[in-house]
Amino acid sequence: MIDSAISYLKKRVDSYEIFYQDLDVLSVSLQGNVPDNVTEGRTAGVGVRVEIKKKIGLASTLNLKNIKECCDAAIKFAKLNDPDPFFVKFPDPQKYVKLKQDKRLFNFGFEEAESYLKKCSGEIKEYKKLKLSLINYTRTHGSTRIVNSEGVDAEETSAVNSRFCEMVMGDISLGFGDEDIVPLKAIKMKEDALRLLQMEKRVQVKTGIMPILFHPEALSQIVAEALHFSFDAENVLLKKSFLGGKIGEQVFDKNISIIDDGLSPEKLHAKSFDDEGTPSQRTTLIEKGVLKGFLYDFYHALREKKKSTGNAIRSIASSPSITPSNFCIGSGKKLNLMKEMDSGLYIKGLMGLHTMNPSTGEFSLNVSEGQVIKNGEMGDGLKEVMIAGNIFELLKDVEIGKKVEYGGQGNYLPHILFPKVNVVGK
Repeated sequence: MIDSAISYLKKRVDSYEIFYQDLDVLSVSLQGNVPDNVTEGRTAGVGVRVEIKKKIGLASTLNLKNIKECCDAAIKFAKLNDPDPFFVKFPDPQKYVKLKQDKRLFNFGFEEAESYLKKCSGEIKEYKKLKLSLINYTRTHGSTRIVNSEGVDAEETSAVNSRFCEMVMGDISLGFGDEDIVPLKAIKMKEDALRLLQMEKRVQVKTGIMPILFHPEALSQIVAEALHFSFDAENVLLKKSFLGGKIGEQVFDKNISIIDDGLSPEKLHAKSFDDEGTPSQRTTLIEKGVLKGFLYDFYHALREKKKSTGNAIRSIASSPSITPSNFCIGSGKKLNLMKEMDSGLYIKGLMGLHTMNPSTGEFSLNVSEGQVIKNGEMGDGLKEVMIAGNIFELLKDVEIGKKVEYGGQGNYLPHILFPKVNVVGK
């Protein structure tokens, strides 16, 4: 199929790229102790990008028998478009690091998913105050192949599984998630249940400025909204990133170091190459608070006379965009930051992230999950509390915990203590 597309395109365009993806998705939901919604399906499709005299055309199809028609559509769109003066070429072939894979999920089927969900339900049976209102398990197994006119021909297979559940206790409900490239462990449900129980008694706090300790999950929400945006080379080029023009400057606390890690096989989004066929790598973004670099796809790297960092991501129906692989903030030296706090708040979940300004870092967010801290101990849950500030300014003065955890959205983060945050209470 791809070979016939290559032969067809060679005679009709100046250069081309074929992006093939084959996904097998299993989704199982549990009602009580019985699966009530099961879907499984395979979707294979191809996206074709072509270049004719610097004019770019993109088309896609899920009907692999009609790939020539897809190529014709891409050619048609290219001829209709204006030339892109910044287009140079598609990526050249390079050597890839072959990552070790845990293949247990490759053949993970309905019986395994059902067994996992029942174990999850069993983990919280002892907590009579709680009700499991929703639980879903999803396993995605897929392969990607990228071929272009420069000689790239790269193929890789991967799998990931995730769980989302919602637990209710009286008038409080919280959602919890888990995801990994290895089979999930049901014991995590017990940890989630205990978090909800910690919110049973909720109190309001007074408006003021106080220390806040961020759990990796809450921190990840802000990081994904603001920092991912800021290290995107396209946003830097468009002067949307506050980091623009600051390479070599001290932008954050000297305790902060950040890398984008696309190669550690135990991390969720590690892979041999990105969605243009550029090798994945580890990219230092911040070193001891100093800005070292940005994340690039191939197009913006050539435009800026840089080397791609292997951070292109796409679907069959979209052009590549820039996204971190595994965004990692390095660990600190503090074993237990909470013990060092006389008072303050411990924030685990936030709402309203869509209102945050990723260019300026300004935020005003509702706390969905968190506790009061008194004398180094976690106390009552929080009720009707907001936090406000500027994440870029807050990152200039921090204390960092020693343990790094997966916080979601590709972020591996420690607990971070911000000594002065605006809190809006009663």
